[in-house]
Amino acid sequence: MQAYAAAGTVNQNYANILLLLLRLRQACDHPLLVKGLSSDPVGKESSDMAKTLPKELLVNLLKLLEASLAICLVCKDPPENAVVTMCGHVFCYQCVNEFLTGEDSTCPAPECKEQLGADVVYSKPTLWRCISSDTDNDIAVSSELDDNSLVLRNEYISSKIKAVLEILKSHCKPKTSNGASSSGKGYLDSDTEGPEKAIVFSQWTGMLNLVEESLKDSCTSYRRLDGTMTLLARDKAVKDFNTIPEVGFLSLYSFSF
Repeated sequence: MQAYAAAGTVNQNYANILLLLLRLRQACDHPLLVKGLSSDPVGKESSDMAKTLPKELLVNLLKLLEASLAICLVCKDPPENAVVTMCGHVFCYQCVNEFLTGEDSTCPAPECKEQLGADVVYSKPTLWRCISSDTDNDIAVSSELDDNSLVLRNEYISSKIKAVLEILKSHCKPKTSNGASSSGKGYLDSDTEGPEKAIVFSQWTGMLNLVEESLKDSCTSYRRLDGTMTLLARDKAVKDFNTIPEVGFLSLYSFSF
């Protein structure tokens, strides 16, 4: 956002800003929702060449990429999937890729005559990996690159999911004869007898898939309702939710991303 503001291109990039906010919301729900969305754009040739470069050069290239005011020299906007060339120029990968695959492979930076190829264009993840391996992890590799990270596994329970489970357990209790929940707290002021139930919904089906796994692990009975189900299956899920006391939660998938 600061880069767009500094470049004076906020209005032209409002869609990108909204996308960034969307990804931030997803990451706050569970890191697994954004896994793979920032994959390394460069290929094996780039990685292999980077491993042969001196550490000092790798660090300098990384600093160019991480500069807060870095601007793509082709589109003149803050770069998307930013890459840096061996000659020290920063571009969007999509912008520079045209020069890697077209007839003119000269660097598009003004007054630069260096020839470009797939082996002399580097992304931030590639530079991180090479610097880290050269310095025995003096510079930590970003956790988004570590597929073995606990937070990027299905079994990881995020703080949002923990909160959902706690709320469901504390409020969805069978009612006593006087209409109050057995937990001593009435979640809903209702005279309706029977157990209190809940509907869980989210903008992302991926998030509800993760909630679903936690409900299974806690042996909680629930029914799922989403747009991929047949009409008969949907009707049965709603009927079970309404009539079976043990079915306490209905997962409602409102959107699909």
